Amino acid sequence: MRTHSAFTGQVGLARTDITPTVGIFSRNWGAALHDTAQGVHRTLFLTVLAICAAATDQPLVLVDADLGWWANLAFERKFRGRVCAAVGLPEERLLTCATHIHSAPPLCEPEPQWQGGDLFLA
Repeated sequence: MRTHSAFTGQVGLARTDITPTVGIFSRNWGAALHDTAQGVHRTLFLTVLAICAAATDQPLVLVDADLGWWANLAFERKFRGRVCAAVGLPEERLLTCATHIHSAPPLCEPEPQWQGGDLFLA
């Protein structure tokens, strides 16, 4: 087994399926032929990487989602605040990113006129 002396600490990795339900609003680009998800082409994932130097340290956490983009800063901050509150993590220890995909729900509050917008999580 090969060892590396440059890093000592703990690393955690988790991945889960976040594929939305058929019928959710997912129109994210002008050339789309419909407003709602008609089926599943590929599974969408949420991946989390946590790194810390010692078990007693606060980890640095990267959350990567197979989603499009943050529609606005306020929505990202709301998401960030909820995640950090749920796991007891200071906001400066969390990095969020999206892989940029056009076939997933937008990262924003749904508009009242969106067919399938009622399927967004509150």
